Amino acid sequence: MIIKRIMAGPLGANCYVIGCPETKEGGVIDPGGSDREIIEEIESESLEVKWVINTHAHSDHIAGNDFVLKETGAKLAIHENDVKFLLDPNLNLSAFTGGRISGPEPDWKLVHGDVIEIGNLGFKVLHTPGHSPGCICLHNDKILFSGDTIFREGIGRPDLPGGDQKTLINSIKWCLEELDDETTIYPGHGEKTSVKHEKANNPFLMF
Repeated sequence: MIIKRIMAGPLGANCYVIGCPETKEGGVIDPGGSDREIIEEIESESLEVKWVINTHAHSDHIAGNDFVLKETGAKLAIHENDVKFLLDPNLNLSAFTGGRISGPEPDWKLVHGDVIEIGNLGFKVLHTPGHSPGCICLHNDKILFSGDTIFREGIGRPDLPGGDQKTLINSIKWCLEELDDETTIYPGHGEKTSVKHEKANNPFLMF
């Protein structure tokens, strides 16, 4: 699998350009800003981007949606429970960070268990609410894109609109128990980690 990380937007959220090396179909996870580097990474791998996928609808993960969609002709996917956040600047917090993001409407309102196909790769949608109502992780074999659900030795903030700490902890525990310990986690902020490392070292989790 092709995986390129770009720290995009003013808050430096992790945006991932992913791709199938055999078919050269690609996707963009969480474009947090209109960073030209996202397009440069797509072009460097000669990818045809099929999907822009938001793990949730906070402004630092959706601010580049319009830019990437227009540059690539891709379609937009987000969990059904975060659609209202995507469309509301107060809920997605863009009203408080120097801009007002409202849309665009997604092409696919995801639910738990959906599989997003990118070339020969399939990414299963795992609904992990708690940071926001529609937070998701994307799972393929021993790789997990976790958005702001879990970070290296940390978790997403539960005190934003629609968040809840108990729900978030339960989501994380359920998710990690379902996955192989050697699964690599690519989070929405910070460096990558693993299921094994988080089970042993994340202070928010007691396994």
